[in-house]
Amino acid sequence: MRIFCFNWHTIYTFMLAKTGHDFEVGAWIPQGDGAVGWNFQQRPVPDNIKLIDYPEEAKRRMAKGRYDLIICFTLQDLEFSKEFKIPIIFFSLNSLKTTGKNSADLIFTYREVVKNFLKRHKSIFVSVSELKYNDWKIPGLIIKSGIDPEEFSDYQGDSAKVLTVMNLIKERHLITDYPAFIKLTDKLPHSLRGINPDIIDAKPFADFSALKRGYQKNRLYLNITKAPFEDGYNLAMLEAMASGMPIVSIANPTSPLTNGKDGFISENLDYLREKIELLLEEQNLARKMGAEAKKTVQEKFSIKDFIANWNQAFSLVTL
Repeated sequence: MRIFCFNWHTIYTFMLAKTGHDFEVGAWIPQGDGAVGWNFQQRPVPDNIKLIDYPEEAKRRMAKGRYDLIICFTLQDLEFSKEFKIPIIFFSLNSLKTTGKNSADLIFTYREVVKNFLKRHKSIFVSVSELKYNDWKIPGLIIKSGIDPEEFSDYQGDSAKVLTVMNLIKERHLITDYPAFIKLTDKLPHSLRGINPDIIDAKPFADFSALKRGYQKNRLYLNITKAPFEDGYNLAMLEAMASGMPIVSIANPTSPLTNGKDGFISENLDYLREKIELLLEEQNLARKMGAEAKKTVQEKFSIKDFIANWNQAFSLVTL
């Protein structure tokens, strides 16, 4: 199957390529982290992805019927694709409330535009989590992220440091708790990595290999995604778990963690601070909990299930 995918999220597009189909990817799109097109710092380009540099080239290929389906993420993707008789999957990575900037009028308009488009075209709606699916209120499928533990190095945790990987941690206040991050890391050795222009030294890792080394060597991962507009994890947290890192997280109803087993999770920041300090002191405990975290992500975010579920979605829309 040949699929065109608008690339609003390099890591997720990289993940989609694991389904084994041939992908052509819009490489002109400015992503939320500031990168334009494919973010080579985050991931290398898989062999089954071809980058399309210009929108005119993508439209020419669509007009010639080159694709079996198109994966859209935004209203502008739908507008771009609507003139072509090609099946479409509208895929939501985000809560509708954050997409609509929590404005009731914008949320209603956004939802209705997508619903009406899906009715008129051979299309289906897919969401990345139950929380986001319920927020959109559009019938469709839920396909959770799939993490492949074989991609990541075995955790060591030799550096007694807290790691968090997140872009725009201060700016995205609807989904991240930056004040909690400050309280939990104050005067402790920690590393914040990602695109955060207002925070000194909070830079992205140089490449995927450097990211994997970060998961391998740092003692624990701190997650601060918050309800009600975001799940109790992000892809970086799941990758850290796949590496074998223990997790400390602020409470969230959709967290995959079990307190005291694969990490620590609580509403009480003083409790979490105490547990961070404990893990920084106790490497053996960190390794034990990290091994459980790896089992959790394998069970709840299986790469095999991810591939099977996406291939099912592709079949539904192209039959």
